[in-house]
Amino acid sequence: MNIGRMERKVVIEQPTYTVSSDSNDKYVSAWTTYKSCFASWVHKQSQEVFETGQMVAKDTFEYKIRYFDAPSVKMDMRISYDSEYYYLVGIKELGRKEALLLTTIKRDN
Repeated sequence: MNIGRMERKVVIEQPTYTVSSDSNDKYVSAWTTYKSCFASWVHKQSQEVFETGQMVAKDTFEYKIRYFDAPSVKMDMRISYDSEYYYLVGIKELGRKEALLLTTIKRDN
């Protein structure tokens, strides 16, 4: 792993949930910083899909970060980079506790 290629400072954020008192539904009330780290970044794919009555552009990106306790990164987290939000859709451990490959989707709607 070439650490010198990890030149982008990203923030991994986790949701804070609130439970509605009348219906016991759980919803995201805020996002809090889980961890700040450096990552390398690759744009993998762009596509347009028709969702909920409108065309939505979806871009797939992969972030490679140094390994840290893989079970603690969860699929409900997101990455904040350059005032944009990238939602996790895949987490993969590379090597033997060498790095994590986080596959994300950025929705443009």
